Amino acid sequence: MELDDEKRLYRKPCEQSRSFVIFFHGNIEIVSYILRSYPSKKAMKKMKEKIKEVTEPRNRLFWTMNQMVKELNPKIQGWRNYYAMDSFADQFLNKIDWYIRKRLTLFWNKKRNRRKKHSDSRLVGIVAGHSGLKKLVG
Repeated sequence: MELDDEKRLYRKPCEQSRSFVIFFHGNIEIVSYILRSYPSKKAMKKMKEKIKEVTEPRNRLFWTMNQMVKELNPKIQGWRNYYAMDSFADQFLNKIDWYIRKRLTLFWNKKRNRRKKHSDSRLVGIVAGHSGLKKLVG
């Protein structure tokens, strides 16, 4: 295939790029942007308040862990659907998962009149997992 000199275009590299028949003239710039979706400080504070509203009242101490998990799961699933599209949000959502486990530990120990408020967090995590507690990450 032969090309005529008339069809070729010669320019300085700083001019706008154009593509013709086979040849590409000019500088190529690749620009990429990544959309990050993660909860703000204000949103995380509201999440913690909603978790505390569910787990704090003393009149719920007669509830079983299954009832508590049924109350928490729709909220967790909603936050997960909204924020968990990007793996960048995992570091923020892990903090909320930890806070949920902490609040359930306080609920569990208050229900059983234990002196050490934060003890048996591993046991509570196992019981909550068997009850069907959803996680924000994973």
